[in-house]
Amino acid sequence: WLNSTVGIDDEVTKGYAPVIVDKNRITILGRTLTFARDGLPASIISYFNSSNQSMVEKGESIVRHPFRFIIEKENGEQIKLVPGELTFTEKTNSRVVWNVTNTADEFDIVLTGQMEFDGFVDYSLKLTAKSSVKVKDIRLEIPVAEEKAAEEIEEEFKEKE
Repeated sequence: WLNSTVGIDDEVTKGYAPVIVDKNRITILGRTLTFARDGLPASIISYFNSSNQSMVEKGESIVRHPFRFIIEKENGEQIKLVPGELTFTEKTNSRVVWNVTNTADEFDIVLTGQMEFDGFVDYSLKLTAKSSVKVKDIRLEIPVAEEKAAEEIEEEFKEKE
């Protein structure tokens, strides 16, 4: 690695495929991420087999339903966020970046997401209060499919034995 320049440019590394964007669906080698109007993942499909060594024709869902960003008031009421216009700020062979502002009377949430050709996904959510409100909880619900979560846990325990 000494004096290497591998990975410091926007080129797709050999063995990977370029990022393909089709409306709200991003496809990379072995995976598809579809996001909802709010910019968060609605589905994640993997086309890798259980060993991650080869791909299969029919993909498997990693999540049960879309991610949800929840703001719960002190009285238990959930704030209804309304998505604005989702825009792509960058589309290259190696990555895609998108953003959207979700609004409510009490809050704005600016979401920026990016996905790269190697599977790296990054989200930034900036929450800004527009008025005084007592909040009980703020959370991001990531509904991982139970059978996928169980596989991860089982593999982790097997490695420790």
